[in-house]
Amino acid sequence: MNNIISINNLDHFYNKKIIFKNFSIDIEDGSWTTIVGPNSSGKTTLVYLLAGLIKNNNIKYYNIKDRKKDIGILFDNPRNNFITNTVKDELLLSFNYSNSSKKDFDDKIEDIIDLLKLENLLYKDPMTLSGGELQRVSLGLILIYNPKILIMDDAFSMISNKDKQDLIRVIKRYKKDNNMTIINFTDDLEESFGTNRLVIINKGKIVIDGKPKDVMKNDTMINRLGIEIPFIVDLSSKLKLYGLIDDIYFDEETLVNDIWK
Repeated sequence: MNNIISINNLDHFYNKKIIFKNFSIDIEDGSWTTIVGPNSSGKTTLVYLLAGLIKNNNIKYYNIKDRKKDIGILFDNPRNNFITNTVKDELLLSFNYSNSSKKDFDDKIEDIIDLLKLENLLYKDPMTLSGGELQRVSLGLILIYNPKILIMDDAFSMISNKDKQDLIRVIKRYKKDNNMTIINFTDDLEESFGTNRLVIINKGKIVIDGKPKDVMKNDTMINRLGIEIPFIVDLSSKLKLYGLIDDIYFDEETLVNDIWK
């Protein structure tokens, strides 16, 4: 698989403080990478670097023609990003920045409305929406442009678990159909379940990098960083330690089936 972003030996300072020193990471095209780190890990700065909001010559993008359209960013609280009085007007406003014909754009809008179930929100003021509804609309405004990369910056931290799971299902479906690359910055290790890669960073360095199940086997190190191990992973790790099961699990049903097989 080819890379879509490469960072090689990056140095970055803020107010003379070293944030990154000789930092390197490659993001594969079409992958879903979860990046987790404690406070002061450099996570927020890395969001801005990967999104191109902070310029750096050590970052290379492949097959990215227009960063504003090819890279979408879903933040934790998008409320301040809305400027019109209805959700429909927000969606239609995007046409001014689109290279599509009116028909193609209208078709895309309809697809987005259907995908994210926005029908009942179209004539509502964005300022009256719940956190979960706001994130659905915000995601729709990003997907209109068919981005090649979606960066999520604690995007689910202010919404309910149900809304989070619903959004993740939608994103997985869209990713599958459009080969979108996803980079998810979060404090919640559960959001790495079912993704390609989990990267733990601390103080501007990669501490652990690999498949989520392999990374979470390093539970002692992860706990030392103040990152909470998901309950089901912690439980299955303990059961594995006592020889009751042979693997670490991400869902209760599979764990129970293994115990009782």
